[in-house]
Amino acid sequence: DQVGHDFGWQFGNYQLRGAEAVSEELAPDEEPLPNPDYPPAMTTNAVFFGGTDPGRFVPTYMIFSADVRPDVFLITQNALADNTYMDTMRDMYGDRLWMPTPRDNADAFEKYVTDVQAGRLPNLGGISTSGGRTMVNGALEVMEINGILSELIFRRNRDRHDFYVEESYAMRWMNPYAVPHGLILKVEHDAGPVSAKRIRDDLDFWDWYSRRLLATPEYPRDFAARKAFSKLRCAIAGIYAVRRDAGGIGDARGALSAAAERAFRDAVRLYPASPESCTRLVQEVLIPQSRFAEALRLLGELQAADPNNRQLPQFSARIADLEDARRLVEGFAARPAPDAADYLELAEASLVLMRRIESASAGRRALLGAASLTPELRVRLGLVLREAGDYESAAKALESVPSDELATLADASGQFHTAFAILAATGRYEAARNLIVRHLRAPGVGDADWRSWLDFTLLELHAGKRREAAIAFDKARRIAVLDPDGAGAQFLRAVQTDPDLSRFLEALQRPAAGSAR
Repeated sequence: DQVGHDFGWQFGNYQLRGAEAVSEELAPDEEPLPNPDYPPAMTTNAVFFGGTDPGRFVPTYMIFSADVRPDVFLITQNALADNTYMDTMRDMYGDRLWMPTPRDNADAFEKYVTDVQAGRLPNLGGISTSGGRTMVNGALEVMEINGILSELIFRRNRDRHDFYVEESYAMRWMNPYAVPHGLILKVEHDAGPVSAKRIRDDLDFWDWYSRRLLATPEYPRDFAARKAFSKLRCAIAGIYAVRRDAGGIGDARGALSAAAERAFRDAVRLYPASPESCTRLVQEVLIPQSRFAEALRLLGELQAADPNNRQLPQFSARIADLEDARRLVEGFAARPAPDAADYLELAEASLVLMRRIESASAGRRALLGAASLTPELRVRLGLVLREAGDYESAAKALESVPSDELATLADASGQFHTAFAILAATGRYEAARNLIVRHLRAPGVGDADWRSWLDFTLLELHAGKRREAAIAFDKARRIAVLDPDGAGAQFLRAVQTDPDLSRFLEALQRPAAGSAR
């Protein structure tokens, strides 16, 4: 049944060679490209991060077997944490590209674990310890480590090579750099906005290409092609959505929002049974705009196409609950005695279902000003707001709780390091210092928690108290070295991966001027 299907060839050839490859394959009576120069071909000696299975294996064939763009360096973003794969990459490309060493791989692993334990990254539940050895399991967790390594490759090579990505899992660091580039994304040398011309070229190209694919008789019955092209379009739509949420303002924000919706709808049209395209359209476009009826209708159509998907009924039920919560917020002004717990539930629902919704923001603001909130609810709210990315509101909620109670409640919830990171990240150093001092004074904590002593070191350095910082640093080091589970290596990596701590350690180890070596 696949005889005569050339979708795999299009997938690879158009990614590598762009508009030239498209135009040379068009029949004389076919509609031409909207812009004959878009998308441009990959630049010479480009680095191409492949992601999905077709995104890895089709370019491998095209580059190494079919000699289509043999100058391109092909690396999969999904396997960078795998030492065997990285040995292969170093053997293939190490004389022409900077590639992470085994030490860099170990540092990336430790950085991820340290950031999770310190509350700088969300705990996805895939970190475990057995026999003194820390392990990371789960696709999302491993992709976080892959993200650290891919960023290293980008930063060390971007002055000599352009970068492109065919996305499987989104990597946060790429978001400010990634822009549409035909079927894939280009990772620009520097962070910057997506130009209006690039958005227009992208929308026009995919409008043309979607119509061309859907008009091809073989396409509707080519399951692999439908999934692959829908995924490509969904990745670009996701960049529009995250760029919108990262600070697009005025006309720019409106253009990104419109582009995100149009691109997600392209992805759904290319493969209506795609759970990713449908649910992301719901989560990243319809829910933030409170278009709940459309969201439920789209999920109903997906359920009809995918009746064995057990998650969709629960998702639909949560959207219906969110609609009820929105009505509750809209009636806030008319309520003589608002129920704070209702608004906390709304904030938690918004965290689960969406990146941003204006009614949820209003509910959080109302909750922050509610005098009836108990300290425990304020701490819970602060942690929820942090997970939603609203650090400033999170810090306001936490700093409204007396330091002693905040330390006790944060410790009891196992979220002390997260609470501390919220205060420090928003510049509330005095509140952060009060919190960590009370934490370290708790029974059994000051003699066992080397990570908190390192955090304390950073605070003292920020305040210019180098002598106090040195005392706290020495305390952290002694606890880690004496730890029976082998925390000494973790301590050293935590110091080496933090620029301020690394410089401070070098200063401590440097001989005093004039002293004998």
